[in-house]
Amino acid sequence: MRSLPKPAFPPASPVLTICLLSVAAGCNTDGRLSEDSEESDALNTLLVCSEEYLDADMGIGGCFIELFTVPNQNSVSNSLSPEEPVRGQGVSRRIQAIEFGPGGVQGNPRVIPASVRSGGMAVYYPPGAANRIFPPTVDPPEASPTIYIANWPGGSILVFDPIALRVTRTIPVGQGPGGLALSPDGRFLFTPLEREGAVAVVDREQMQMVDRIAIEDSDPFGIAITPDGKRLIVCDTNSSGEAHVIDIATKTLVTTIPTGELPEQVAINPEGSLAYITSYRGGVTTVVDLTNYQPIASLRTPRSIGVALDPLGRWVYVSDGGPNGSVRAFEIATNRRVRTWRVGSNCEHIVPSPSGRYIFASNNESDFLSVIDTETDQVQEIDVGAGLGPMVAIPRPAR
Repeated sequence: MRSLPKPAFPPASPVLTICLLSVAAGCNTDGRLSEDSEESDALNTLLVCSEEYLDADMGIGGCFIELFTVPNQNSVSNSLSPEEPVRGQGVSRRIQAIEFGPGGVQGNPRVIPASVRSGGMAVYYPPGAANRIFPPTVDPPEASPTIYIANWPGGSILVFDPIALRVTRTIPVGQGPGGLALSPDGRFLFTPLEREGAVAVVDREQMQMVDRIAIEDSDPFGIAITPDGKRLIVCDTNSSGEAHVIDIATKTLVTTIPTGELPEQVAINPEGSLAYITSYRGGVTTVVDLTNYQPIASLRTPRSIGVALDPLGRWVYVSDGGPNGSVRAFEIATNRRVRTWRVGSNCEHIVPSPSGRYIFASNNESDFLSVIDTETDQVQEIDVGAGLGPMVAIPRPAR
């Protein structure tokens, strides 16, 4: 098998973070500990996994990985009341934390008090974070990125500090926030409100919701923003198969894109020319020409949910959310399926590593995170607990 092109990285040892939440007891839906909870039960841990740990010869200049993932909003009851337990009496979610590096596990697991179920996450990188890599000369508290988590049952966006490992703020947005998109300039966050038929607009600097874009007769969920920052593509789970194109400046519907039934997630290529929209019941991923918003191809993807683009521009990845989960790779130039990897049950979210070599797949109904090596086709399983949902991968200086 041919070797992948090896991206150039600075000689530092940047780290990319993988954060996972699974079931625990004693947390409220706003991310706070319950008063009657035992600390050992309510606190969460963070999974930190390095590409160097997965394969010593990864060829990307010693870049570590930390991947942050939270439990899926559909994995438990859809109640929006913070007073009600998430699953059973006193049961909620936790982040589990194990740190990996050269030579294996490093130190003891750390714990993070947090409770969340989510359909989307986003990362803001501060100015000066070139290539999303932070050299060790930069002070981590000043240079660290910020993770934003759409908290479905809490009706809020949680602000998470990946260096301090804690939720620092809660931003109320409305009922049922699903996916999450960050504007290219980093100023605004957009999250569909599934229970309100609207998209909430959050000013990241003001840390508050500043606008609301209504989408009539819809249950919006998956969302993406075009690279020019002008338009949103929003999946409508209430439709027979539609995604809406919204003009951000005018807050108006531009057009509607036909998709497969029950559209779930959308990914847009860096050039802003193509969009890929999965559909769970439709069994297809719709390829859309964004110059005219017309479908140009359909990729056969049974129970498709997750979608992500290869950082090297070769493939688009689509996950199978069925009991026998898989991740399929389609060649972008031809729309031809070139690879299929078996993963866990109900694989709903996928994130490639920056090098393009590894794919992280969160399995909502399995007790592990799948790690796919696209060079060797080997799939590793990391035991992290069930109920995994969306993920983000961020770099940071080595601790």
